[in-house]
Amino acid sequence: MPAKPAWYGKLDEILRELETLPRPFVDRATIEFLLGVGRRRAQQILAPCITDRVGSNGLADRQALIARLRQLAAGDDGYYEQQRRRKLSAILIHLREERLACPQ
Repeated sequence: MPAKPAWYGKLDEILRELETLPRPFVDRATIEFLLGVGRRRAQQILAPCITDRVGSNGLADRQALIARLRQLAAGDDGYYEQQRRRKLSAILIHLREERLACPQ
């Protein structure tokens, strides 16, 4: 089974940052930074949302990109990855509490 993107778990935070950007468009470098992905993956995510070009760089409408990220994360992969992270977090919290309650 392929690894899930790390940004699935912090989608809400990423969307908040996108919504606070001062301009109505987003470029590839911004996607790389926010999602923590490489150049090629950022281009793949951005491609369906590109509305304008400056030189060879594509610019995507910010609202269209937000909708695309929500669509990608709303799929089965995104849902199950978020569930997996929640379960892991609960287990780690439980183990930490046990460790603090009964130190060696």
